[in-house]
Amino acid sequence: MNQNQRDSLFGKEPQFSEHKAGETITFNAKDGTVKTGKILHVIPPGAAFEGGTSGGILYAVVVKQKGFPDLVSPGDVII
Repeated sequence: MNQNQRDSLFGKEPQFSEHKAGETITFNAKDGTVKTGKILHVIPPGAAFEGGTSGGILYAVVVKQKGFPDLVSPGDVII
């Protein structure tokens, strides 16, 4: 997936974020485990769907090479 495809899927990456695409992070996953993966894309703040409430920045993180990336909030990042 190239940058244009990621921008179309997730939105254009914000100029400012604590972590950037390509970095490896360790985070608390929603299933209660600790995982490590590479940031595929920084998702900008905004509504997840039209008319929805606005959320903050999320990181799309690839933990394994298959499947959809984990969506991680900055507060869940350990390292």
